[in-house]
Amino acid sequence: RDARFLGVDTCGSSECHGSPTPWRNATVLMRERLIWEAHDPHAKAHASLSSDAGKRIASNLGLADATQAPECLSCHSTFVPAAQRGPKFRLEAGVGCESCHGPGGSFLRTHMQVTSKHETNIAAGMFPTTNPAARAALCLSCHQGDAQRRMSHRIYGAGHPRLRFELDTYSVNQPYHFNPDADYRRRKPTSSHFRLWAAGQLGAARTLLAQLGDPAQARAGIFPELAQYDCHACHQQIGDDPG
Repeated sequence: RDARFLGVDTCGSSECHGSPTPWRNATVLMRERLIWEAHDPHAKAHASLSSDAGKRIASNLGLADATQAPECLSCHSTFVPAAQRGPKFRLEAGVGCESCHGPGGSFLRTHMQVTSKHETNIAAGMFPTTNPAARAALCLSCHQGDAQRRMSHRIYGAGHPRLRFELDTYSVNQPYHFNPDADYRRRKPTSSHFRLWAAGQLGAARTLLAQLGDPAQARAGIFPELAQYDCHACHQQIGDDPG
């Protein structure tokens, strides 16, 4: 299986998911890239590293350049090993198609066939974002952190915004690059708002418990890691209000 990441310019070309006009008899919008670029904050994730705030946070962390730092790129881009990057792949594209849908090299051939089905795409290597538990784990890997992408009090102390995530609310606020119409529901499974919310809550709890139970964290210094607390667990007044 070809696990190369082909890049937004491949998935979102004018002949595919970047078409300026709808395709006749197409089952999807075919303008997904245009929606992502214009309305989705994920498209600006890498650029935010070069903003004034991004530079300030990097400086506070002792990093010369956030756009070159793996601990920043792991969530602000589709950060994969160089050997897995196709000729059109660009880190500067931010959190692109393959951050969520998996390496296009695995499923592109199957995906482009007229007889393509969701099940065969998944079997070929497309990530099952229609599965609430899998979707929660994927989103939380950056929006909460996991074993590979750890958020720390050090990063928060440098000025990084507090990570807050609730799967259903974020999904609703996400600019929809698909149309869950009757055709969509015929081809793919859908989930209720409650099921998405519950999957997000369970995924977040499992991730937090796994981090708390990681013996490596206890050996690293302060335990539990302060980032695993709510900010107000420490940053609140103790005692009577002096006013």
